Amino acid sequence: MAKTGVADRSLRPPPGPAPKIRLPRFTRFSLENGLRVLAVRHDDMPEVSARLLMPFGSVEDERQQVGTALLTARALTEGTAHKSAGEVAESLDYLGARFGVEVTHDNTMLNLRFLSRVFDDALGFLAEVVAEPAFASQEVERLRHERLDEIAAGMDEPRVVANLRLGAAVFSEHPYGIRTGGTEETVPGIDAEKLREFHARCYRPTAATLVLVGDLPNTEDLKKR
Repeated sequence: MAKTGVADRSLRPPPGPAPKIRLPRFTRFSLENGLRVLAVRHDDMPEVSARLLMPFGSVEDERQQVGTALLTARALTEGTAHKSAGEVAESLDYLGARFGVEVTHDNTMLNLRFLSRVFDDALGFLAEVVAEPAFASQEVERLRHERLDEIAAGMDEPRVVANLRLGAAVFSEHPYGIRTGGTEETVPGIDAEKLREFHARCYRPTAATLVLVGDLPNTEDLKKR
């Protein structure tokens, strides 16, 4: 600093101390059905984030029906064995929860965020939509048309087109060369039966991991619940 008390901006200030990284402690256990659970208690707010990770994505799709993995994930909340699509939506509203899906080439992720006071009901909701989806034909048809509209709209986006061309150039015939949500050629051939077959083949608790973060009960209570 100059004698006048004004900082000399030609000099780089000395670096401060390196920050200390404190990773939260987590609990790991498995349920009797083989589902792995990772839990991190973080009770600053009465909220819980649940993420169900499954090691499959569009790579598991048949070549002529790429987009099956994405439509299967999207169809989970479009009705179950016990509830219609409208009733599933009402259950989400009642819980005050937010549900979302992400499908990549190699993974499927289901995300549910909710207040800790509805913990049991929220996990029950997640279990129902994952294990007992209805895959009603009319709902699957609607999702298929929505996906085709998304694909058509994406072709007007230079960024989307560039990514598609790059993937095809780099990976050629490998599944990585096709977009995870399918194309105008592959999506029309996906019906409700294809989603049922994909679900039966891939959605298994032994291959999944449930990650829970937030205002959680103690470990023993969590295992029971």
